[in-house]
Amino acid sequence: MVYFKLKQFFKDPQTNFEDKKWYAVPYTVGTLETGDLAEIVAERSGHSKGQLVGLFQDYFRRIEKHVLMGQSVSMSPIGTIIPTLNGAGADSEEEYSADLIDCLKLHLRAGSGTSRRLQTVSNGGELTLKKWGE
Repeated sequence: MVYFKLKQFFKDPQTNFEDKKWYAVPYTVGTLETGDLAEIVAERSGHSKGQLVGLFQDYFRRIEKHVLMGQSVSMSPIGTIIPTLNGAGADSEEEYSADLIDCLKLHLRAGSGTSRRLQTVSNGGELTLKKWGE
């Protein structure tokens, strides 16, 4: 089950500040911590929770290291982790400098299998969407 809330946004904030519409935004009902995930996997894998926590921590550190080295990291079948940049723009290519970049984020681009499963939602698939609070 995926929950959502409704939030009002401007249809086109660059040209029209009066035309607002309601849109669904995802709402999470909690966070699964690394230790909890390790415990769930340990029940089925034959590995201890401690072994798995150590493996997960090393795995995540290596993902971060390789993204910071300029690589995208495939986490098939879920998707690929890629870096994204936020910052100010410049009037010309010549005026642009790296100083205008103020934030590096990691983004998970859904893999084709995950995208196909999510597309089944709009076609009456097995995933249920529900407005939070109803």
